[in-house]
Amino acid sequence: HLLASHIIVYLPVQSDDNEILRVHNTGKEYGSRMDTQQQTKDQPLEEETAVIIEQSERSLTNKFRLFVSSTFSDFRKERDLLQKEVFPEIESFCARRGFQFQAIDLRWGVSQEAQYDQRTLDLCLEELRACQVYEQPNFLIMVGDRYGWIPLPSFIRRDKFLEFLQHVPSSDDQSFLEEWYFFDSNQIPESYFLKRREGRFRDYQDWLEVENRLRHIINQALQKNPGLMHRDLVISQSATEQEIRYGLDGYLELVLNEALVSGEKLDQTAFAFIRSADESARALFPKDDVSKTARIKNAVRKLLPKENVFEEERVSEEDLEAQQPLYLRALKKRLLDYLTTRIAAAIENRQTVSEMEREIKGHQRYCKHKYSHFVGRAVDLQRVHHFIEKDDNRKPLFVVGVSGQGKSSLMAALVTDAVPKHQNVTFRFVGATPNSCDRKHLPESIINQLNGTKNPSNDQISYKKLCETMNEVLMGLKGQHLIFIDALDQLIQEDHLLWLPRQLPKDIKVIISLLNDPRYELASKTFNNAKHRFDEGCFYEISEYSDGRSLIRESLASRRRTVTDIQLDFVMDFFKQPPTPLTLSLCVESMKTWTSSHIPKELPRGQLEATKQYINNISTVWHHHPLFVEKVLCCLVASGEGLSESELLEFLSFDEDLVQKIAPDTFHQNVRGTIPNSVWCRLYDHCRPFLLKREHHGFEILQLDHREFQNAIAELSDIKHHQSTLLELIILSIKKWQSLEFSKTRVGMLFADVLVEHQLKYKDFELLETLCHKVVGAANRSWLLDLIQYFNQCASTYDFHFDKRALTVYQILDTMYGQMPEEDSNSDVLADFYFRYGGYQYLHVDRLTGFNTLDKSRQHFSVCLESVEPKSDEAIQVCGSLSQVLGRMGEILVREAKDKKAASSDSLVTPHMRGQIQQAIQFYEESEPMLVEMLERDPSNLECSRKLGVLYERLALANQVIDSEEQVDRYFGVALEYKGRTYDPITGQNGFTVRKLWIVMAQDRIDRGRIEEAKDLIRRALDSIQEGELSKSVAEGNQYYVEQLFKVYAHAVALFENKKEYEDELMKIDYYCQREVSPEY
Repeated sequence: HLLASHIIVYLPVQSDDNEILRVHNTGKEYGSRMDTQQQTKDQPLEEETAVIIEQSERSLTNKFRLFVSSTFSDFRKERDLLQKEVFPEIESFCARRGFQFQAIDLRWGVSQEAQYDQRTLDLCLEELRACQVYEQPNFLIMVGDRYGWIPLPSFIRRDKFLEFLQHVPSSDDQSFLEEWYFFDSNQIPESYFLKRREGRFRDYQDWLEVENRLRHIINQALQKNPGLMHRDLVISQSATEQEIRYGLDGYLELVLNEALVSGEKLDQTAFAFIRSADESARALFPKDDVSKTARIKNAVRKLLPKENVFEEERVSEEDLEAQQPLYLRALKKRLLDYLTTRIAAAIENRQTVSEMEREIKGHQRYCKHKYSHFVGRAVDLQRVHHFIEKDDNRKPLFVVGVSGQGKSSLMAALVTDAVPKHQNVTFRFVGATPNSCDRKHLPESIINQLNGTKNPSNDQISYKKLCETMNEVLMGLKGQHLIFIDALDQLIQEDHLLWLPRQLPKDIKVIISLLNDPRYELASKTFNNAKHRFDEGCFYEISEYSDGRSLIRESLASRRRTVTDIQLDFVMDFFKQPPTPLTLSLCVESMKTWTSSHIPKELPRGQLEATKQYINNISTVWHHHPLFVEKVLCCLVASGEGLSESELLEFLSFDEDLVQKIAPDTFHQNVRGTIPNSVWCRLYDHCRPFLLKREHHGFEILQLDHREFQNAIAELSDIKHHQSTLLELIILSIKKWQSLEFSKTRVGMLFADVLVEHQLKYKDFELLETLCHKVVGAANRSWLLDLIQYFNQCASTYDFHFDKRALTVYQILDTMYGQMPEEDSNSDVLADFYFRYGGYQYLHVDRLTGFNTLDKSRQHFSVCLESVEPKSDEAIQVCGSLSQVLGRMGEILVREAKDKKAASSDSLVTPHMRGQIQQAIQFYEESEPMLVEMLERDPSNLECSRKLGVLYERLALANQVIDSEEQVDRYFGVALEYKGRTYDPITGQNGFTVRKLWIVMAQDRIDRGRIEEAKDLIRRALDSIQEGELSKSVAEGNQYYVEQLFKVYAHAVALFENKKEYEDELMKIDYYCQREVSPEY
């Protein structure tokens, strides 16, 4: 196995071609890809001067990406065919299988602005490289008889440029070359750069005159020195041939020494369309073009299998000039056959990856991404290393700091250092994967990894149970384990860290990074919760960043750039306080464009200002359409977790005005009416440093890599407007893809997630009504039911009692159900939904609203009961649910009457109150026979016994309000009988249930002056408390257990003379809530 991800081979500058080929052949034995250049002694490594053998890592996401290479104008009709007929079919083919397809044709839809910075070819090669990371097929070549545009080199190394000058005979030509190529010692190595097209040279015709003269001068120099031409073959190659050379294995070998290839088929990833004109039609093309393209065609034939090549020979002049030449139909069929066959095979042969493997790989990728930005911080590294290796402290370590200080990069460096040194290293970067953002799934995935399981997450397990399990797993670990968790503050829900023991076993080290920033008060709540739970010594605040010079130098060097000492001194002296790594990284994006002659005058003062300036530069400096920039960035922010490239471009392409503004029919007719990839890829290239690619449910998505960008965009634009617009665009996409299974695309999940966030933040019920109406009209019944099921899954993952998202989801579902035709609604689904929604409203909104919603549930359950066979298992199940609804409705009426009685001055029961109680008793009595029948069918059903106990307890409380003491005693007695059946005094099982009843009965006895009976009930409650029950309840975050224990001890203090013991327990509860959870608890 080739263990290294990269092998760098240094060759002396005098290396001959055979030596380079030997390196190529060595790499070929390992199935590796490579580029070949030469490296001089003591020269920094750069793309043009190194031999790099790279073991490519295929993307695991559900995506195919195809790069299209052809000449600009020669294949206009073919590219129109691809865009209009072939690619849409392939997109649908992939979507039906749960995959995305994206074709990258940078010749289609190219704009004038894209060529101003002279980086057109660089962008093409970068996109080609990006496509080769994905599953084959990933490369489509179209070669005709026109050789195509030969780009001027964007820069020429200083030594090469001076050598060129020596072979330029005319002093005027030398001056012209020096006028357009300026010297820049800030390039590594020192180079001459082609000037940007500015002023009148933005006009294509004015620039064409300059470009042709420069190319003539360079070609003249090459012809005078054939050796120079041989070493700099790339300078005389067209953009298309350079793409083929770069993307087709073995092409360079064939050009350098044709005999070595001997017809061997090297590349399975590419498909080629070769079109050759007949003898009369060749007159349309320059002779030199025909000979050069013949060389390319011969190489392609040798390098690709026969089935990967489609040739159309002897094409007539009539066909070339026709709007719809006959060969286009054959080309379409052959391409569709090839692409569908290869894609289907790739999907079928794809290695099955478990959920756990995907999760771990996602965090590995993010760690690698963050570590690539890490420089310095020796003091912080030393402090954490000391904690890991030498510190006997058995408590976790929290690494805290303000936003932009580089906490994530520091954590990535610590993980990267720890993995080769220690056997058991578990790490999570919150936000790197979808599951890592959820406070329930995060500990669950860590538990699964520590236990060595690959099972998918169990959505049914409660967060409290997870906290208990996590504590048990951590306390049960043997040997050394390192656990790193970065950015815990970025969890969707607030976290009290109840899953983390305050004291860990020996050799178990937990390192967590947290935000502590006064500018982000809400995000800093997790830090405050940790401070309440853990001692001061558990927190380490990272130091102010002091390695700014090194960060700038290394960041620029990775881009083959540097700055002068004067420029660097200006940057470091400009800031009054040491700048954060994020601020410096933003400055680097501007500094990489500084030439050695540039005199800097001003820099942004802080992170937010630097971020805003960077966003502004995308339009003002790099000439992207400002509306397109705004739409793209705001869509990424508004989406929450990010969008895939295909989703982003599809959504924005629904905006016809935007498409017309940024992709008018200038050079090519926009046959699909969509945003061309050429426009998007160029923008992505400038946003790349601060965009993160990650996996989300199998799809590759883009998101902004730092909260500072989200805040800056929110200040610069109206995010509420863009989020509502995004929801409208997603509905258009739903209409397009609704014939597919819900799970095959992300649009349904995306609509739900964005709508929940929008409604949670803005509470715009008018817009909610409109959007629900539109989505119900856009999708078919089956798809809508799947969407509703997804909403229900979302609600179940949120903490029912504490998370406002649950209420938001219920509000959305209620609105959506109201928009659906009655015949499309299932009574059982609606009954269950209204029961959960009504219960939430009862607890968190107001009782009467909850009562009305529960009444809807009662009506739907009654419909269900009428539709099933009497006394059947299904009928019994419906009866059980209906009895719960009736019980909850009765409870609401009793509480309302009780509160009104307590609020009246004379505590008299009014007729209205009595009416409410009678209605409640009626509800209870209506559900009683249902539960009795269930228990008679299965006497061992403890849950049914508990429900009957609850029913009779509610009847007792109802009669308590109307002062019917005899009925109160009777029903409490029956309740105690049924609840008592569920209680095991030895194990304490169901102690909470029966203890709750003892407390309620004790309070009733106290209110009626029967103190001795109350004392007896509280003694029984005290005896039921198990050893360690309080600490266990707090560790699980079980508020109701803690509250119940508080009531027991509070009653004991009030009733018994020996108070000290019970007062101590009350103080212990207070201490636990203050230190373990939060003061509010």
